[in-house]
Amino acid sequence: MDAEFLIGELKAQPESFFEEGRGYDLLKEYFGGADITSLIELLACENLSVRKTAVWIVSELGKEAAPIVEAVFPLLDDDERYVRYYATEIVMVCSGAGVKGLFHQVVSALEDNDHAIRKLGMFLISNAALSQLEEAVRYFSGTGDLVHVRGLRSLLVASDEVGLADEPRSDLYGTNSIAAMYKAISLRRHFENTGRKAVFQLDQIQDEATKEFLAERLM
Repeated sequence: MDAEFLIGELKAQPESFFEEGRGYDLLKEYFGGADITSLIELLACENLSVRKTAVWIVSELGKEAAPIVEAVFPLLDDDERYVRYYATEIVMVCSGAGVKGLFHQVVSALEDNDHAIRKLGMFLISNAALSQLEEAVRYFSGTGDLVHVRGLRSLLVASDEVGLADEPRSDLYGTNSIAAMYKAISLRRHFENTGRKAVFQLDQIQDEATKEFLAERLM
């Protein structure tokens, strides 16, 4: 079998192809040298199972997917959580691999209606390099989105500030979910650098993604 043959099978029987894990067979073809640009059409397919198969394959390709990352951008707004989740991871990997102008799209995951995508965004941002954060600050400064600018700038200075753990946490317990997420991310970066233990009143945190992120990452 080759990539062209497997793509034909995927298009003919997309649901069974996905459910049976046949995407792994196609992935092996790309690892073996098949042209990854053939994935562009699949990423744009109207059939959900085709898109799910394609986005998973691209995510497994890691930084090798950088040449086709632009084809992933529309999937960040896909109706399906599975697709948006992997698309966000792909953009993060390609941003980390040195592709400029991508990281703000990872940051935008904080605005997703699905708490699982918001939590993924928090995790990815908490692991971001300073250069990625700086790039996103420049982008959101240009759009005038001051909530993101303020939050991102707090991450640039928070990782090694001794007093951060003792700062007021009103943002964490407030009604602005994006501000709460940034506060949680900054706390994670701080506590992981200092090794200090964290104590939070989880029942007072209103955003579900923020609550789960702190419970899983810091407690």
